[in-house]
Amino acid sequence: MRKANEGIIKIWDMSTGASHQLPGHKGEVMTMVTASGALFSAGADNTIRVWSFNAQASIFMSQAIITKDDGGHDAPVHALQIGGNFMFSADRKGIIKVWDLGSGQVVQSLDSNGDNRTKEPIMQLLVWDGPRPGIITMQGTLDAQGAPVVMLVYSNEDAVRLYDLPTFQSRGFMTPAPETRCLGMMLTPEGKGQIIMSGDNKGKLHIFTWKPAAI
Repeated sequence: MRKANEGIIKIWDMSTGASHQLPGHKGEVMTMVTASGALFSAGADNTIRVWSFNAQASIFMSQAIITKDDGGHDAPVHALQIGGNFMFSADRKGIIKVWDLGSGQVVQSLDSNGDNRTKEPIMQLLVWDGPRPGIITMQGTLDAQGAPVVMLVYSNEDAVRLYDLPTFQSRGFMTPAPETRCLGMMLTPEGKGQIIMSGDNKGKLHIFTWKPAAI
């Protein structure tokens, strides 16, 4: 029986139709990503959960629960994104954490509300006074030269902000992108950036393209 206020992940085997459930989260499950055969989930209980695949039983099993005490978040986690050997997590307070997938450790914490966006990578959590806009959604992509970029949308802005990875150097922002709720991208056959899409809360799709590199 499902417990009250319990977030459930349901896994489907598309080849057999079999399914199983992954209980554990308290409250909404807000985001999930996969990498190296593992499933990462996060949500309203401020935790990131790691689920490993048991090939013998053909099910995912709980491997780790990452809380604030483990270097995780102290606010609901809205977004997860994989980039190479790193995972990026973002919470309602606007904190971004960078995780080394090899060691499972936090290697960087960034308070996106400060004026340090164009400085060197931040290796510790910075606390700032004043209001903190939440991160609504985030998406990784590649620019026109194939370099990694992360796109971020904040709750109090009508724009999509772009940052180089892994330095978090600002690349500016895309506008108009009012009330953005989701992001998407398409790559060229060569694996370089081509089209970026943002969807808003009115059902409109905004499409952006990278400018050709100056010769």
